[in-house]
Amino acid sequence: MAVSYTTEFIIAIYTSSNGIDFTYASDFTRHGILGIIYECPNLIEIPILGATDLMWLIFISINLNALLSGSTV
Repeated sequence: MAVSYTTEFIIAIYTSSNGIDFTYASDFTRHGILGIIYECPNLIEIPILGATDLMWLIFISINLNALLSGSTV
């Protein structure tokens, strides 16, 4: 699970084997455009061509109008 701490610019990553009990695993912080909040994080598991391992790709939305107290339409 990815959790956004919007104004701290942190995406915390948690793991769970049952979908109920979660354990902190890692975080992603202070990358990209700062001064604008992080929101709506998505983790997508993708295969690596020719390997049995998987890679995780993270998408982070930013609120372009957050400094003006509103969302962009």
